[in-house]
Amino acid sequence: MERCKTCKFWEPPKSQSYGEVPGVGRCQKVVQFWDSAEWDEDGDGRKLRPEFADALAFVQDGSDYRADLYTKPEFGCVQHASTSLT
Repeated sequence: MERCKTCKFWEPPKSQSYGEVPGVGRCQKVVQFWDSAEWDEDGDGRKLRPEFADALAFVQDGSDYRADLYTKPEFGCVQHASTSLT
């Protein structure tokens, strides 16, 4: 399985960033669940918005304000997209 360290969607840790844990980066492929859904026509429930129909993973926190998926470089993912152009 491919790893985050070679994925174009993985944002490596920035040195000297406040609150950062060394060696832990952020996945930019996984989307905020609340932002990827909308109310259905009846207003009774929510459904995925068409542009997120192919998304495989989501993140959500209790407030729906912001959530990120943090991983180490060795984490494996089926949504990997190589940083190389080969």
